Amino acid sequence: MVHTNNTDFLKLQDEARNIAEEVRNNFAGLSKEELNWKPNPKSWSIAQCLEHLINSNRCYFPTFEEIILGEKKRRFLERIPFVSDFWGKLFIKSLSPESERKLKSPKLFMPTTSDIDNTIISQFSDNQGRLIGFIQATSCLDMKHTFITSPATRFVTYSLHNAYEIILQHERRHLSQALRVLKMNSFAR
Repeated sequence: MVHTNNTDFLKLQDEARNIAEEVRNNFAGLSKEELNWKPNPKSWSIAQCLEHLINSNRCYFPTFEEIILGEKKRRFLERIPFVSDFWGKLFIKSLSPESERKLKSPKLFMPTTSDIDNTIISQFSDNQGRLIGFIQATSCLDMKHTFITSPATRFVTYSLHNAYEIILQHERRHLSQALRVLKMNSFAR
């Protein structure tokens, strides 16, 4: 079996750790009220951004577990590499924090409420720990030639490596969103 480039594995793992650390450093000292403050009714609070990331990441975890256990069956669309490459690159680009395009989240990724407990920081940290564990457990695989189906859209497939990149770009995008809320002049401090 071909192994993933060690540098790729380390970059993914380091980025996941860095994001968890940035969340702790920027938001751990905030009260429940501060974490749930929204600049307007249509915007998300810091807590909602974090809950959204937890919700979306958790949807990937059963597939990662199947891959680790060797129980994952390849679906038809996962057998067409050029389709998976197309979707992977498209999602990575569209979820980039630099992308100005506003995206609508799938319902299963949506935050549940605007009154989220301040344990959301430790929940996010635990979720990142699981993600890092999956990255480590799959590092012996050829992540660029192991394909999965998007948990949000059944006709979208991409490589395991791109799945991790998509998750991390998505986290960066919403971390940037949460930081913008924190830096607003009207932020509830």
